[in-house]
This record gives sequence, C-alpha cells and structure tokens, in this order.
Amino acid sequence: MRLAGLICLMPLVFGCHKSPPAPSGASAASAQNATPSNTILRIHWAGRRNIASDTNSADVMRIWKMPETVRLEAQTLDKLSAAPWHFLREETNKFSASLLRPLLEDLIEEETCVEMASPRTNSEPEMVIAVRLNDPRAALWQTNLTAVLESLTGTHPTNAQPFGSISHWSLTNFPTPRVIDFGRVGGWMLVGAAQDQNALFADAIDRVRRNQLPINAPTDKSWLEARADLSRFGGKHFSSNSPVISLTVTGEDQKVRTLGELTFPHHGLLDLPAWKAPTNLISSDLTSFTAIRGIKDLLGSSKLWQDLQAGEAPDQIFVWSAPDVPSATYFAVPCVSASNTVSKIGILASNTNSSWFAATHLLGSLKSGEATELQWSGVPFLSPFLESTNVNGSAFIFGGLFKQETAETGPPPTLLPQLNQANLVAYDWEMTSPRIKHLLYLGQLARVTMGKSQMPKNSLSLAWLMAASRWGAFSATEVTQTAPGQFTFKRKSSIGLTALELHLLADWLESPDFPLGLHTLSAKPAPIPPGVQK
Repeated sequence: MRLAGLICLMPLVFGCHKSPPAPSGASAASAQNATPSNTILRIHWAGRRNIASDTNSADVMRIWKMPETVRLEAQTLDKLSAAPWHFLREETNKFSASLLRPLLEDLIEEETCVEMASPRTNSEPEMVIAVRLNDPRAALWQTNLTAVLESLTGTHPTNAQPFGSISHWSLTNFPTPRVIDFGRVGGWMLVGAAQDQNALFADAIDRVRRNQLPINAPTDKSWLEARADLSRFGGKHFSSNSPVISLTVTGEDQKVRTLGELTFPHHGLLDLPAWKAPTNLISSDLTSFTAIRGIKDLLGSSKLWQDLQAGEAPDQIFVWSAPDVPSATYFAVPCVSASNTVSKIGILASNTNSSWFAATHLLGSLKSGEATELQWSGVPFLSPFLESTNVNGSAFIFGGLFKQETAETGPPPTLLPQLNQANLVAYDWEMTSPRIKHLLYLGQLARVTMGKSQMPKNSLSLAWLMAASRWGAFSATEVTQTAPGQFTFKRKSSIGLTALELHLLADWLESPDFPLGLHTLSAKPAPIPPGVQK
C-alpha cells in the first residue's frame, strides 16, 4: 500500500528532493546516463492478480481475502485518495479524491513499475510509473488523472494528445513537477513527471518496445522487487551514509521467501566475536528467539550508555519469549561488568524517579535489593526486573517482564546451531500467531504506561491484526555481513512479515496523519484517569 501512496503524493516526492534545478533542454539522449548508480528508486510489483495465480501464495492470499483485510484496504485507499488535497492544499475534495481512488486500486491489483532517477549529477529527479492495463482502464487513467492534476495544481495541462498517443503536458504556474508525460505502449500505461523533458520516460518507452517491460527485467516469478538509494532522499532522516536497499519477495514451497541487501557507503567491517548464548536462562518451550551481535560501537556511541559511564559497551543481545503468557518475554546481554552496569542503571533510574515515574503513575516505585538486582513494582500484571547473573562462567545482564526461575531444560537442541554461520550478524525466529497476540497485550499496556493513545478497540487495523493472528504460522530471518558495509537479509515465512512488523503496519495504517506517522505517536494521548493528577 506504500506503492499506492507514492503516486498520490507524487508532487511531494519531487518537492522534498534537495538537488538544484536541472538546466533546461534535457533530452532523451541523457537517458543513457540513467544507470543504476543514478537510480533513486526502482520498484516492480507483480500485482495481486498475478500473485493470486501463484500456487505458493495460498497463505498470503488467504489473509488478503479476509473480510477484515477488505475493509482495511478500503479505508486505506480512501485515506490515500484524499491525501494529496490534504497535504498540498489543506482542503477536502471528495469529488477529485473519488477520481484518484480507482487508479490506486489498479496499483494494487495490476503489474506496476516505478522508477525515479537523476540522469545527470545534481539534476532534479525524473519519475515514471507504468501500469499494465487494458484499453478501457488506460483511458480512465488519462481522463481521471487529467482532472486530478487540474484540481491539485490549479492549472489545466496543455499540449495533451488523444488517447493512445504520447502526450507531453505542461503544468504552467506550478513549481514542480512542470511536465507530465503520458504514453500507451505495448499494453502499458506510462505516466512520467519531471521539471523539463523526461529522459527517463523516453527510456521507459524504448524498453517496452524492446523488452515488453518499462524497467530492467525482474527476477522470474518475483512478487516484488525494489531498490532504493536512501542517501539520495532529502530530509533530516537521511544522510550521505544512508544505505542502498534492495529487496526481492517470491513464493517458494508454499511460503514467502524474502531476500534483501543493505549497502552503507561509509562503513567498515563489524567485529563479530564468538556467540555467548545464555543457555541456562532459555527454556525449551519458545514462541520467539532473537540473537544480535556486532552492536558494541552503536551502543557505545549512544547517549544512554555514555550517561551510564559503565565502561565498554556489550556486543551482543539475546531476546526470547515463552508461550501462553505475554509477560514471559526476556533478554540477556553478555557483559563483563554486568553487576556494575545494573547498579549504575539503578542509580540513573532513581535519579529520574521523581519526574518520570510520578508523571506516569503506573510504573510505581523502583526497588533495589542488592546492587545487582532491580525490580519495578506497581506495573499492572507485570513485574519487570533487571539483574546480573552468571551463565557458564560468563557474566550477563538479565531482564524481563516477569521474574522466572532458571530454565531447567535449556533451549531446543536445533536452535543454537542456527548461530553457527560465518559472519552471521542477526538471527530471528518466531511463531507468528501467538506473538501477534502477545505483542498486542504488551503494546497496549506500553502505550498506557507511556501516556500514549491505545490502538482503538473498534479500529479496522486492530480487527485485521487479530484476524491475521489466525494464519501467521512462523518466520525465520538471517542477516549476514558479506563485505564492509554490506549486509544480506534472508527470510522464509508464512506471510512475509513478523509479528512486530505486522503491529507496526497496523499502527501506521491507523495513523490520523496517514500516510505519515504512527497512531501511537500521532494520535491524541488518552485522558488521565479520574483521581490521578499530573
């Protein structure tokens, strides 16, 4: 659904780019310079219609056909179709939004390609969106998009040609983009946007005529392929060291196979010491397990760790959960100075007790018995703790949401061998269905604790999340370091996303500022209960 948001906010995408304006007179010849190094964004989406015909998509399509999904999709398309007028003109235009909505439906249902690139150094980006459509639907695109652009820009596109011809529209008195191109070639409807002549659009037309695809040919039978150079995106959230991300999603053996790669322009090799798993703390009955290493530099540079003044930062973390009880979620961090670090955390928490704890009224008081053990009281249905302990002669910081006894059985025999892979940075495994339910309980409780608005009980996103919990069987993810600054991501799962990712998706779809923000961060905080003072 992010793909649908891209076209409805096309002017915003151009407006946020920070490159200086391109010189006039750009020509189709410059398309030869639109190499992958100049590509800002490239997406190929097979379309729901094609994915449904893949025999490996049974679980995914089962969720997509649920009544809860249908209702949530309709709500999301309604929000997206209204978004351009909300963000660009600060108004509501239901009629124009109704013209945009069927085009967004096509972006979900039909095969779609998106590409954005700067064909020359420091030039404004050029964009092309291509959708495989029949003639009646393509004609609808040209008619409706003409009206939408006129409504958004306040100017009527000039130089438009009859349907089926290549049209170059000029948007006079509109800053960016100033040129919209339309083309109907080889069963594709192509829409381009640029400041001047769109070399990328001309190149896409040539590709369709040569190869039947407007972008470089995707992997056979892939559902989704994407490449984004985040260092080329403007805004405060991206920098020159933001990664280039590539992603491929396919169906395999009735499951979803996800392959990805992240390449950071300025990043050395991570130091990956041997794993130190807390075997005596992990039980054999698990719903999830996560192991990450190579975090020493990242954690050590954080303000929180520097405020602790606890010496060298840990390099690994392990997180796991047990079934049946949401609070049975734990973590362990191998740390040479575990006792000293826990003690310093207690001092830091005590120093913030008067402001933070009193403000929430839910966390109660922090209790410290010995210097190596901390426990929070007053948290509804939970008893969070933090302590230092020893496992097989190594010191660990151990914590969780409910105190447990030392595990008697140890982890499943097939679990820890998964870590015996060269250059493995992270491993994650979960039973997705129970984790969805556990994270819902913990997430809602965390929102109350933090003074944030809960996900509304009657929201379509929450109803969809609970319905999806019936079908999400499992997910297994590996991240390995393949070169300095380069990381490879592999996942095999039932529905493509983990429980946490599904929660974030629902939170995003329910945002009052959608397609921006999350509901948790954007919605008005819940009122303070009666009798509780600030």
